[in-house]
Amino acid sequence: MVFGIALAAPMTGRAGLSSVPVGTLCSVQTNWLCPGTPLATPLYLIDSGQTGPVVLVVGGIHGDEEGSAAAGQIRAWTVRRGKLLVLPQANRLGVLQHLRTQPSDTNAATRDLNRNFPTYANEAPRGELATAIWAQVCALKPDWLVDLHEGYLKSPAKTNGLGNSLVVMNQPAVLRAASNLLAAVNATITNEAQRFVLRQQPIKGSLARAAGDRLGCHALLVETCRDNPNISQRTRQHRLLVHRLLRELGMDDGSPDVLAHKQPGVILVAIYDDSGGHATGRSERALEQAGDIQTHRVDSDAIEAGVLDQFDVLFAPGGSGSVQARELGKKGRDAVRKFVHAGGGYVGICAGAYLASRSQKRPYLGILNASISDFDRGRAVVQVELTGQGRQLLGRTERELSINYHNGPVWGPGSRLAPACEVLGRFRTDVFPTNRTTQVTMSGTPALLTGRYGQGRVLCSSPHPEAMPDLEESFRRMLRWAAGK
Repeated sequence: MVFGIALAAPMTGRAGLSSVPVGTLCSVQTNWLCPGTPLATPLYLIDSGQTGPVVLVVGGIHGDEEGSAAAGQIRAWTVRRGKLLVLPQANRLGVLQHLRTQPSDTNAATRDLNRNFPTYANEAPRGELATAIWAQVCALKPDWLVDLHEGYLKSPAKTNGLGNSLVVMNQPAVLRAASNLLAAVNATITNEAQRFVLRQQPIKGSLARAAGDRLGCHALLVETCRDNPNISQRTRQHRLLVHRLLRELGMDDGSPDVLAHKQPGVILVAIYDDSGGHATGRSERALEQAGDIQTHRVDSDAIEAGVLDQFDVLFAPGGSGSVQARELGKKGRDAVRKFVHAGGGYVGICAGAYLASRSQKRPYLGILNASISDFDRGRAVVQVELTGQGRQLLGRTERELSINYHNGPVWGPGSRLAPACEVLGRFRTDVFPTNRTTQVTMSGTPALLTGRYGQGRVLCSSPHPEAMPDLEESFRRMLRWAAGK
């Protein structure tokens, strides 16, 4: 296979080999498996141009696990020697539908892709997708194969739980590397019960076991823990383990927190995913389905370390604005302000809107020049009357929208709303808390606001448009506006 100076092409579904020139020492090409079929999925080939090991990283064999997201981030890496091959969405239909098994396979015996690879000499893989993946592995002859998965911790109800484990082939080189990989990831885990442990021999029929037994490949399988609700931490654990392996092989060429590279026509959105943030898979998929938006979840540590420089927009979801502010800490909050002030976009919904606002009592960001007059009012479906600017930005023709509301901020009254803010919509519904004797009128106050902070754009919504199926395109337009599109 020929490699050129190239950047991996976006996932357009087009079959064949594609490349776009960029100024990098590595070359990256995209090879499609099962081209021209519903199973088509991209394999990224990152070549340093220098002699060295060939490492294949696979994610998404089980479509409902975050190994796919981690592999999708790893494909943004470069290497100083050898070749890094990344197959982020092995079971791409399963990833897109968030299903563990292959949704196109009606045979219960072969639906689990990770049971369809050869278990003895000369056995053929079962199914079109396993056949295509196995053919690529045999052709590329990787020295190392890392398969990214997720499991649960052992418990009385889950005696075979594999969560937070490194499952390796019983090979001397793999066992030697495993101790350093475990040390790298466990250094980030303070709870002893959640530290990664070593296990041997992946299950028969799995890609890792077949590569080890049939091809003599140094193979290992990573199982992060689905009991941990923080997806950004789980994907970072995947990246830390792969990065440490590349370091052991003299291949690493940067930080494990490289998640993405900016590309023309693609809006990169960082989703806050830490304490106080309740990002939903539904809102994430609503953004990804647009084709021009790519999302990655980030935690407060990554934000503090400067990961936002890789993105166009930060999306702060619902949850608790005060907890988000506390979890970010002063350094994290300063990093967000710096990002927006320099031209980055910010979209905050409910808790994320609190976080952006001004407050004398809480350490909010203050990047939206509006003060909060009330909070914690309850939940309801509310009516929001759009302004002309609101209808244009959200792409709506109707004057009023029905939107879910769940304790979002009440801004104003008008004397507390700075002229720099522009109102996109106002509440036409009052939600009165039953546990108070004094009521603040909510009807007529802003429901959606935009503002500027330095060179950046800020858009905040008190209710939840991302939770409404018929407002998904309006939600995407909010992100595009914040990105300057």
